[in-house]
Amino acid sequence: MLPGFVTSTCESVRRPDKLFPIYEPCHLALAQHNIPGIEIAGGQMDEVTGKRCTLACFPIRYQGGEASIVRLVAIVDEK
Repeated sequence: MLPGFVTSTCESVRRPDKLFPIYEPCHLALAQHNIPGIEIAGGQMDEVTGKRCTLACFPIRYQGGEASIVRLVAIVDEK
């Protein structure tokens, strides 16, 4: 075991802001430019893989929310 590993790990667990000074930097970068992020999309994704399509996202709205589950819909271009 590396010297100081246990000590530094325990301190980090108690201080996540020290371990991760910028929490999820990709999310922050997108949000600062008003770009929504869609994660863990499932369902019938293989049916539109490799096809040109428009994605529509319909969130569940609730007061005071900053994130939501969504219904993600792919509208396939027929061209």
